Amino acid sequence: MRRFLVLYGVFLFFEQVNDTVGALSLGYYHDPDTVVLVVFGTGSNACYLERTDAIIKSQGLLTTS
Repeated sequence: MRRFLVLYGVFLFFEQVNDTVGALSLGYYHDPDTVVLVVFGTGSNACYLERTDAIIKSQGLLTTS
């Protein structure tokens, strides 16, 4: 199946993320104004979008690709 899809230019990528990051990604896909997400369940979790150049630890690690 994978070879068939590649033949027709369909490339699939899979990433494993937790429920909060997944929900934020889905929210952003449906509405690009989505920037914060909080999940309340057995535990609590939150995430937000940030520009990579604003993250001090990542400065100097960014590439042009």
